Amino acid sequence: MISRFSVPGGPTLGVRRWGSDTDCDVLLIHGLSACSAHYEELGHGLSPRWNIAAIDLRGHGQSDRVPDTYVIEHYASDVIALLETMSEPVVVVGHSLGGAVAVYLAGARPDLVSGVFAEDPPLYHGQPGVFAATPFANVFRYLRSEMQRLQGTGASPAAVRAYLSEQRGAGGGRWSDEVSSATIDAKVESFLACDPGVWDTAIDGTALAGWNPARPIAVPVTILRADPAMGPALTPDESARFQEGVPHARIIEVAGAPHGIREYLPTSASYRDELTRFLESIDSRA
Repeated sequence: MISRFSVPGGPTLGVRRWGSDTDCDVLLIHGLSACSAHYEELGHGLSPRWNIAAIDLRGHGQSDRVPDTYVIEHYASDVIALLETMSEPVVVVGHSLGGAVAVYLAGARPDLVSGVFAEDPPLYHGQPGVFAATPFANVFRYLRSEMQRLQGTGASPAAVRAYLSEQRGAGGGRWSDEVSSATIDAKVESFLACDPGVWDTAIDGTALAGWNPARPIAVPVTILRADPAMGPALTPDESARFQEGVPHARIIEVAGAPHGIREYLPTSASYRDELTRFLESIDSRA
């Protein structure tokens, strides 16, 4: 079920829920240019045990477009507004940009967060010169151009699906052979709904600038990072840097995993197993 949540003084956001329509135990946050639809399979899988919600960040999915505001402080303030409506602190789970937002929230509002589970978050891409030196820089420019082109020409969902299906995947073959049909559906929805402007602050480095990822965090933190040979957003050196500031953080390298650990079929089971263990550990602390 998808509902609409209006941030006081801010945008209206899309929120997808599995279980309670007012509360949640776990909040899922997608990555840049994606949307809550990417969590359909995971939400259904977790909902027998936990109430799950997934948010569309501003400029993404069914949330309002708000040009010139696509930076971590605004993304986080929207999520904070939603979390403040919950009866208890929640586990925040995020991929990529969503993982960075989750870490940001744990440092800024630990009263709202009971734990953080982040999937290959680009924690240091806001540092001067870091993002420009990564393979993501050229990929983001290309995807921004293609998103704007397809939206501008009024491409149908079927046309976008055909286009995306033929893109090269992390394993070297067709992307559509490496992910589930539900993931392809979610990507089509994301590609057509997203404001192409969300790419701009990521490309120029301002989306994640101005904050210290390794500031003190009191709640449990687990980070899954991609295989160093598969183009990670969080490198081994950056992981060590983060752990110096947050020594209790558990950082796990998933062998053979690309940046999209959860959706890559060869590593999706490892992701689900680690997340389930993490959620059970939070339950045991309650």
